[in-house]
Amino acid sequence: MTDFAALLKALAAAQVDFIVVGGFAATAHGGARFTSDLDIVYRRTPENLKQLVQALTPCAPSLRGAPPGLSFVLDERTLKLGLNFTLETKRGWINLLGEMIGGGGYEACCLRPRYSICLESQSAVCLCGD
Repeated sequence: MTDFAALLKALAAAQVDFIVVGGFAATAHGGARFTSDLDIVYRRTPENLKQLVQALTPCAPSLRGAPPGLSFVLDERTLKLGLNFTLETKRGWINLLGEMIGGGGYEACCLRPRYSICLESQSAVCLCGD
């Protein structure tokens, strides 16, 4: 089971620029939708990639659905060379989206209406969704 709060707190603590989308965002908006993963659109600047790696490395990320033993290193180079990643971590599943179909990247998503939620009064997370 995905620990959404733990993943969001790790991202916020590392000061990652991201927007929550997908099922969790829909649920936060009051929708009755089940989801088992956290979907985020992340800013693809060098500094933010570094912060994203810092946030997720302690969670032992691996590629979700990949054959057991397949070598994978989540580092800045991997994020720069790739775009979208479906990961399994010890905190649950997280999808890193450099771009969304029909939504674009982080900057394009920031142009849409946003809402905030508070995780135990510690940090605000932007959510976007239709």
